[in-house]
Amino acid sequence: MQQRLKLEQPALNDPSQPMFSMPPITQKLIVINVLVFAATALLGNNVVSLFALWPIGPLFLPWQVLTYAFIHAGLQHLLFNMFGVYMFGSDLERVWGAKRFLTYYLACALSAAITQIVVMHLTRAYYPTVGASGAVFGLLLAYATVFPQRTVMLLFPPIPMRAPVFVAVVRRIGAGARRDWNAGGRCAFCAPGRPGRRFSADALLEDQTLTFICGSIDAITAR
Repeated sequence: MQQRLKLEQPALNDPSQPMFSMPPITQKLIVINVLVFAATALLGNNVVSLFALWPIGPLFLPWQVLTYAFIHAGLQHLLFNMFGVYMFGSDLERVWGAKRFLTYYLACALSAAITQIVVMHLTRAYYPTVGASGAVFGLLLAYATVFPQRTVMLLFPPIPMRAPVFVAVVRRIGAGARRDWNAGGRCAFCAPGRPGRRFSADALLEDQTLTFICGSIDAITAR
């Protein structure tokens, strides 16, 4: 406990850190996601489909297990995820350092992709997945573990709560949002040559499975 409190203190009270400063990896991740979003808007869905995560089959390509996490279905999807990277990733990178933070982020994205592929195989679903939500949920879990006494406030409604409680609330909100997304159909990108089939924004990602996987990743990368 004493060691954890020492880790928290620099992130909370270091006067050398500007209020909205971002460490380098966090900043680069956000910039890359924004640039990819702009590129997909210009290049169209034929290019997007090469890098979105498809179920195992003729459209699946090995690099998709990571590239899907840098593609977003719309501006709101991008802004929400990048706000999460900024809000939770900045302090984690300051505590862990750039190498461990990047390893953890990419490992969460990879484990989320594997979870998604397994779920789609079991449910016989066939559509591509995009978005950094798997990595962001991994950051949420790590933030609550490293900063358990930190107070975080929801935007709507503005209720302050401890980080572990905040993570639990956001997980439930996220699960409900994904169910609503499924009920409403798909998002804005249409798969080439497949009218009516559209990109899912992390639609079937299972929170409990991802939480277990990310916790295991954190324990491994901490060594």
